[in-house]
Amino acid sequence: VRNYTAAPVQLLGSTSNCTCVMTQELPVTIPAGGAHRLSIEVHARPDQPGVNEAVIVYTDHPERPQLRIRVSGVSYH
Repeated sequence: VRNYTAAPVQLLGSTSNCTCVMTQELPVTIPAGGAHRLSIEVHARPDQPGVNEAVIVYTDHPERPQLRIRVSGVSYH
């Protein structure tokens, strides 16, 4: 996640549209002009051939209070 603003932005927490996707290391503050790499863990069920989910990251920025991150991939069990 890159912060293109002139002020620090805090990533406060996250939710996902299922229990198989979660983010770690939140909250975190991204300095003005800085970036932070988020780790997202996917726990696919053995009978699930792939993943197509969304993670919502909440911020303290008044113009972008939510960031939607699409997570997709193929599961090899």
